[in-house]
Amino acid sequence: MSNPNTKELKLPAKFDPAKHAAIMERKVKEELGSDWSISHIDKQRWRLVAVRHTSMTSMNDEGETVVLELANGTKMSDAPAIAARFEKMKPGYYLTKFEPFLKPGRATMQKFDKATKRARGAVANALGVQPWAIVINTRSDGGYDLELPDSYTPSKHDEKLEEVATDIAGGPGWFTRIDPRSLEASIIPSDPPTFSQLIPYPTDAKVTAFAPGSKELAKIPLGERLPAPGEKHGETFIIDFESGMNSQVGGTSNSGKSVFLNDIVAGVLARGAELAIIDTPAKAVDFEWCKKYVRPEGWGCESIDEAAAVMSKIYAEGDKRAKVLKEYGVQNWTQLPADAQEAAKMRPIVLIMDEVTGLWALETVPKGLEKDHPMRIEAQDANTAKEILKLKYSKTAAEMRFVGIKLVLSSQVASTDTGIGTALRTNHQNKILLGVNPTEGNRKLVFPDPAAVPKVPEHIRSNAKVGKGVGTAANEGDEACVFKPYYASTQELGDFLKKFGVPTFEGQRPTRATMEQFVPTSGPSDDGDETAKRRKKMEAEAMIDPETGEKMTPFEYANKQKRLSVRKGDADEMSGENQ
Repeated sequence: MSNPNTKELKLPAKFDPAKHAAIMERKVKEELGSDWSISHIDKQRWRLVAVRHTSMTSMNDEGETVVLELANGTKMSDAPAIAARFEKMKPGYYLTKFEPFLKPGRATMQKFDKATKRARGAVANALGVQPWAIVINTRSDGGYDLELPDSYTPSKHDEKLEEVATDIAGGPGWFTRIDPRSLEASIIPSDPPTFSQLIPYPTDAKVTAFAPGSKELAKIPLGERLPAPGEKHGETFIIDFESGMNSQVGGTSNSGKSVFLNDIVAGVLARGAELAIIDTPAKAVDFEWCKKYVRPEGWGCESIDEAAAVMSKIYAEGDKRAKVLKEYGVQNWTQLPADAQEAAKMRPIVLIMDEVTGLWALETVPKGLEKDHPMRIEAQDANTAKEILKLKYSKTAAEMRFVGIKLVLSSQVASTDTGIGTALRTNHQNKILLGVNPTEGNRKLVFPDPAAVPKVPEHIRSNAKVGKGVGTAANEGDEACVFKPYYASTQELGDFLKKFGVPTFEGQRPTRATMEQFVPTSGPSDDGDETAKRRKKMEAEAMIDPETGEKMTPFEYANKQKRLSVRKGDADEMSGENQ
């Protein structure tokens, strides 16, 4: 369709724009009229193109599109008034292009529904431009394709456009896809990203074998990140024990913390690390499946004294390795020469300390007892062991980051009341919080910057099966995320380790010599001493629990006697009240 407001004139053979432009301008007005003027010169075709300037804006209806020919002198600032006038004249059509700088000036109106109009308005508001600066078209899937203005900047506008997609143009799960180079974008419908009810542990995955100096073995796959919008599966969630030597794992009740710790156990053992475990006697059953893989004298789960001895021995090993590094003039154990005899013997050691609340909380020393009473001595010795355990752990976390010792500290509630103070939390670079509904207090006590760590989405929190085991993490050198751990039974994990030929050991509990070396007791060593005799008698009696008939350690006996003493005191008090 020809444009009645545009005409072409043949130029004279000797026409020179620099000399003859004014003459041709007069000729155009003489031949075509005073409202015509030169638009441009087409040198290839040797034609002069003239346009007619109208004194009023006119409308040409072309079906789905309406073209407005703008009056001469129309400015960009006139767009709102022209849009309002013609959108009222043509219901359902909206201004989509406004180009008064053309000759003649031109604007375009396009037909679309109210939802499209609202989506375009929201995008324009997010970008801080007029709605007609946004070109919008509906997609076959119900979303929108967009052409963005030159003012678009990813760092400034992407988050706002995501909000438009999920809260205005679409709903939960909708997302944007933007090409900053072409300024083409799409708002795409999708369901909210989620997890499978169960993500199997990858027992068939390839595992990098340990080699001195290698850092690959430190990257332990432990689950799946929340998928990106529109994706079915997320990236692998890993802990890199080389980027962040130590890890803090917090968990709400029934959050799947034991499953996650077992994933760590399987991952590090399969890659050639040595394992040490410290736990309370009551909870150590969670790790019985892997006890045979624990390094000699690395099982600190039978008593608080043995826990302190294991931790002290790990610290001593770290101190020994630090001296080797100094001897070779290197700062990290991975930098040791491959032919160094000491390097060949060194393997990474991963120590898991679970239920730290029970391990570090001091016992109440019974009052009113003689100083040499076995129960009083037992409580004092337990507290001494607890203090040693806490001290050696803290020193290892602070001092042994470069000798191949990796620590995993696990607790139900992370707070200063359990001894996990600010300084100790700082020495744990990887932060994991399991559970879909942690309190803000939990988040603040695990994550240095809780605002930078995403929360578990509502649609996952409200689905018990999907949300089981889900948590959040902020690991060193990695983007904070929502993730779900792998799951496998302990039998399956055991078969997995057997496939890789992971060695087993005997003598996992610390020896008596190790106990005497690292954990002093307050009682005298002379067997003829009266106190020593009373302690031996107590230990003999402590072998059997009178209520259950089961064997007990002296440490468990002291706790038992303390509870019985409290019960007796309560009973005496009630008896006194009844008299």
